[in-house]
Amino acid sequence: MKIAHKISALLLLAALAIVLLAGISFYKAQHVKEDALGITEKLVPGLIEMSDMQRSFAQARYAVLFHIVQTDAATKQQVEADFRRYVGTLDESLAKFEAAALTSQGKAMVATLRQEIEAWRPWTEKILQASNANDTALANQLIRDKCAPQAAKVYVAMDNVERQKAQTSNQAGEKITADIQSSINASVIVGLLLLIALGVTGWLIGRSIIQPLTALQQFLQRLASDNDFTRRIETQSDDEVGVSLKSLNALLDTLQASLRKLNRVGHEVAGSVNGLSGTSQTMSQSSSGVSESASAMAAGIEQVTVSIGHVADRAQQCDHTAREAGQLAATGGQVIENTITSINQIADQVRTSAAQIDSLKQRTANISTIVNVIKDIADQTNLLALNAAIEAARAGDLGRGFAVVADEVRKLAERTANSTQEIISTVTAIQNEANSTVNTMQHTVEQVDEGVHRAHEASVAIANIRHSADQVVQQVSEISVAMREQSAASLVMAQQVERVAQMSEESSSAAASTARESARLGELGRELDQSVSLYRV
Repeated sequence: MKIAHKISALLLLAALAIVLLAGISFYKAQHVKEDALGITEKLVPGLIEMSDMQRSFAQARYAVLFHIVQTDAATKQQVEADFRRYVGTLDESLAKFEAAALTSQGKAMVATLRQEIEAWRPWTEKILQASNANDTALANQLIRDKCAPQAAKVYVAMDNVERQKAQTSNQAGEKITADIQSSINASVIVGLLLLIALGVTGWLIGRSIIQPLTALQQFLQRLASDNDFTRRIETQSDDEVGVSLKSLNALLDTLQASLRKLNRVGHEVAGSVNGLSGTSQTMSQSSSGVSESASAMAAGIEQVTVSIGHVADRAQQCDHTAREAGQLAATGGQVIENTITSINQIADQVRTSAAQIDSLKQRTANISTIVNVIKDIADQTNLLALNAAIEAARAGDLGRGFAVVADEVRKLAERTANSTQEIISTVTAIQNEANSTVNTMQHTVEQVDEGVHRAHEASVAIANIRHSADQVVQQVSEISVAMREQSAASLVMAQQVERVAQMSEESSSAAASTARESARLGELGRELDQSVSLYRV
């Protein structure tokens, strides 16, 4: 895995950890939200309704008392109407409060409260009847003996319900606090676990990156200390560091091969130096031999002087023979030149024929291209005809005539395709024959060129023979002149002997210089061998 992929995986893991932590926090927050909604939607409205019930109940009791003290019938009716309204409000608040009850205990207390209110209500009706009859004493007695004690029971029931609501509110608050603490604990635990997971993953990724680099550092230190190019660093990773280590191994392979070759070259240079040293000694010995030969040549000059008389006798015969050889060489040279001209003409005609056949091969290639285009058009036409036949079949009787035309077009396309295939086969055969003919022509041209070359060599040889014959004639004439200039020739030979002696000395000096250079080359070869021997390959 690439280093970039490892880092991306670590970042992705971190992102997933953040998402997981956020999900857990969101999940816990939803529970807290539900509990809070329970408080705001149930408990708080219930407390508000309790306050409304207490206020409506107090207003209803006040209306009963106010009804008793009134003497005007119209006012009594108005106060009674207010009483009825207050009682209706009390019933509405009680119904809402009962609907907002959360627990079974709360619902039981609300039911008790309703029973107490229902027990209180008949006494208020009797009090209002007594008040409407202007029986104030009875009304006051009913209030004192019946209605007031029952109202006290209603207040006790209301207090019980209110305390139960407060207890439920406290429990809900404690639950919210517990949920918040649970959310915090879960977030901390999950965060620590994710942090540990990220730390372990980061450590593993870092180790996978650092270990190869450390191995590379140690390998390079060992390589620098012992110059052992047979070692290789092992790697199984395919990341950037692994690729670099594999490239380093490939470089070491190349360096090892180069050093081996350099070592072999050093040994070969040492061998060549030894051979060159032997050659220098041989040259020195040859120079000494040449000097001795020069002395021997000086003695041989006298013998040459004696032999000049015999050479003069043979010179006349050589002159006649050389002139005849020159005439024969001239005739043979003319014949060979005519032959070369004819062969060149044949070679030109063969080359022209080869070029024409090669052009024909290219033309046939163009024909193949055109035939392929025609074949493609025929295939497309066949496909279009098939599609037209399908459409005509769909059209029914209306497309029958069009189907006949499409079928004819398809047959024409098939014949065209078959014809193009035959043309391709014919053109391919022509191309094969053209290729064979071109190869034969090329072989013929090569043979003709070889014949021209041989004929040219023969012409050159005849020319050399003719030239040599002319030289022989000239040399014979010179020999005749040399016979008359014997003393001058002897002097020239003496000068040549002296020149040979000088050349011998120069050769000896060159041999000594070569020996010195070979010794220097030997030293360089040994230095090269010592340098290469420092490396283990």
